Amino acid sequence: MNMQFPGIITIAFLAMIPDMCNAQSVEQRDYSFKMEITQDVKTETFLIGEFSAVKHPRPPAAVTAGVKNKRQLTLRMSQAQNTNQSIKAAVVLFDLASSQLPQEEKEKIIMSLQHKISKSMALTVTGFTCDLGSQAANDRLAQQRADVVGKLLKENGYHVSTVTGKGRQGYITDNPQMRHLNRRVEIRIDKSNNQEQ
Repeated sequence: MNMQFPGIITIAFLAMIPDMCNAQSVEQRDYSFKMEITQDVKTETFLIGEFSAVKHPRPPAAVTAGVKNKRQLTLRMSQAQNTNQSIKAAVVLFDLASSQLPQEEKEKIIMSLQHKISKSMALTVTGFTCDLGSQAANDRLAQQRADVVGKLLKENGYHVSTVTGKGRQGYITDNPQMRHLNRRVEIRIDKSNNQEQ
């Protein structure tokens, strides 16, 4: 069967075929795209050509996790600029019926925040519980958890604008096997009272 293509289609088709006469080899290479805000993206690429003459782009300087965290917060704050929305900076989980934090856990919280936010940012601290126990007991426990974290932040020079307990509400999950995620304190950047705006 002899097929004939119209002249325009033939020219377009031939233009898409690489000039294989000049190519020395085909190589597969791994390349990592360095992202300033999100996680780095790794991919495989195929190159056709004379590789001694190919100039590979120099990857940008490595960005530390702390810098990425600050950039993510800055991005989220700019996206929420026209709303009263607060920005979650950290979540602290607690054991069942406990408002105690071991010293090493306190150190981890402060170290994590040092890489994310500046001490002049106004923060809100809100305590929560799971659905086990009475409402009154959970309200007290939620406030105690918030007080512990708020005190820790203030002792380390952070500006805490509000410390509240919300007890049995604001659940992350209603799955009984994931209740531990509800036993928490949320540290948020208070947009309405942010000193850096």
